[in-house]
Amino acid sequence: VRREGFVALLSKPVKSDELVATVARAVDKEQPGSDQERRARQQQATERRKFAAAVLLAEDNPVNSEVAREYLSILGCTVTVAENGVEALRLVTQQPFDLVLMDCQMPEMDGLTATRRIRAHQSDKGLPRIPIIAVTANAIEEDRLACLEAGMDDYVRKPFAEEALEQVMLRWFKDRNEAPPAAAAAALPGSMPGDASTPVAAPPSQPALDMAVIDRMTMTHAKLMGRLIETYLNYAPKAVAQMCDAGSAKNAIALKTAAHSLKSSSANVGAMLLSGHCRDLEAAMKADTAEVDAAAAAMVGRIEAEYARVADALRAVHAGLAAGPAKAVG
Repeated sequence: VRREGFVALLSKPVKSDELVATVARAVDKEQPGSDQERRARQQQATERRKFAAAVLLAEDNPVNSEVAREYLSILGCTVTVAENGVEALRLVTQQPFDLVLMDCQMPEMDGLTATRRIRAHQSDKGLPRIPIIAVTANAIEEDRLACLEAGMDDYVRKPFAEEALEQVMLRWFKDRNEAPPAAAAAALPGSMPGDASTPVAAPPSQPALDMAVIDRMTMTHAKLMGRLIETYLNYAPKAVAQMCDAGSAKNAIALKTAAHSLKSSSANVGAMLLSGHCRDLEAAMKADTAEVDAAAAAMVGRIEAEYARVADALRAVHAGLAAGPAKAVG
């Protein structure tokens, strides 16, 4: 089999979970280029610049938090996690940080409110201004202005990209012996083009997972991909259940919050169609006068059904990662 160019063997009839698992195992083996080129790409990914920075990560979503902590650790940062704005405010007033990554939408106290209170505390106590970086899955002018007015200095989109976090650190810590350039805040207005991570509308036949997303992660962060799947499969059912409960209670605010949270975490694991459904529901519930009508209920139903597909596909990918590289029979 191997002499003919095959990398794995499946026997018919083929079960869907076996097919997905085999594809996941084979995908790294079949990356373009030689083995030497693939190793070079992996090495390059591990040779990131190092920043000896103490970072406060304010993020309530466990999947997003897992990704950001991993990438920041690779960049040489010490990371402390706050799960809401109240905790972020408390931590900033109790210990020193070089930079804050502040999610805009969190429970108990949102990131904008927490930022305003941090800035007020720094002003009252005569403390240095800590760079606060807005973290959001939205990329519209209204959000940009709200971040600026709250006192934020820069912007990074979710789902997190390793290169994007590295660029943020470079802007603020290019030379630790100098203060960040005053012009750095201008990066915020210019760094919010259309959200590149926004899922594109797709036909119902679209696969549950975008294997290109899985591939990019497993090529350099295979262990992280495995942990992300485990974290997601533990978190997502609760988010879907909260969404269903909010729909039944006709609670538009709770429905929008649950949809927003599941949107970015689903994109992180390659569930782009599910992420798109969540984006549509969040947008439908955004207006203050939004009603949980029959159309909203139908959106919740689509999300619930799509999550079932995603969960099955992710379990198969996880099994493939655990099994290691595929071995051909021949």
